[in-house]
Amino acid sequence: MTEKVLISRDTIRLHHKDSGSNGFNGYKVIEVDNRKEYIQSAMTEKPDVLVQYMLKPDFSLITDIELMRKLLPEALFIGVLNYPHKYYIAEMLRAGVLGYLLITDIEELSQAVKYVSKLNIYISGKLRKAIAHDLLEMNLDSDKLFEHINNDHIRNLLDHVGNGKTVDQISSDMAISEQTVKSLVETLFINWASKI
Repeated sequence: MTEKVLISRDTIRLHHKDSGSNGFNGYKVIEVDNRKEYIQSAMTEKPDVLVQYMLKPDFSLITDIELMRKLLPEALFIGVLNYPHKYYIAEMLRAGVLGYLLITDIEELSQAVKYVSKLNIYISGKLRKAIAHDLLEMNLDSDKLFEHINNDHIRNLLDHVGNGKTVDQISSDMAISEQTVKSLVETLFINWASKI
């Protein structure tokens, strides 16, 4: 069965302009023009992935997401943001949003949809760099987060993430499995959100 993605027309236009093609092969894309249509389509179409464009931090949108997660418990969410407001990102993470992109990283949207569809957290390039920097500045205390992994390994991982390396590149460079890389990165981001 084809997975459905709900997205605003403005976001899809920006993505097509930047990516040069739609990049959503294998997905049925449902385009809407406004918030009312977005909520109506979410209820009638029951999409697998919902992409929410957030012009500015608006906590009512987080309330919308929390409500839709109750009504559509299987649905997955991606937030597209104008700028990296870390407290807002942390609140979205707590609300269960799995994908985060800056509008300047919009060409990564189809990649984010594929990643989130497999229940992975996706954070676009510029946000990865900002969050990795924050994590490096924090007292990581990795002993409390992970067994058998010290702070030097975590710093090395965050350097790779901050430099935009992909999971498979990090896996190869650090000689650990891709699943371990994904698990470590997701745990670190969740830990980061809990400290904001």
